[in-house]
Amino acid sequence: MELIIQNFEIQSDTVVQFLLDSKSYDFCIRLWKNEMDVDQGSNEPIRKDLERMASLFGEMLHKNALLRSECVEEVFDKLIIECERQKEKLLFTTPKLDKHEANLHEANLLKRK
Repeated sequence: MELIIQNFEIQSDTVVQFLLDSKSYDFCIRLWKNEMDVDQGSNEPIRKDLERMASLFGEMLHKNALLRSECVEEVFDKLIIECERQKEKLLFTTPKLDKHEANLHEANLLKRK
C-alpha cells in the first residue's frame, strides 16, 4: 500500500511539474486548494500544502504571471485556520500547572526582581 501511495505522489508531482511548466497556474492553485480542503477536513496538517502554494505564488510573481488577490486571501485564511488548530493542539497537549505550582513559580519570579 505504501508503495502505491509513493507511486501516486511521484506521478502527481510529475503532473504538477508539467502544469507548472505549461504555466497552468490556475489549475495548480485549484488542485492544491482542494488538497488543503481535504486535509483540513480530515484534521491533517497542511504545512506541505502551504509551502507549495507559497512556492507557486513566488514563481508566478517571478514570471510576472497574474496572481489574483482572492487566491492569496483564501490561502491566508487556510493558514490562519491551521495556526489556530496547531495552537489548540499545543495547548491541549501541554500539561497544565496546578495552582500550587503556579504560585511557586510566581514567587520565584518575584524573588529574582
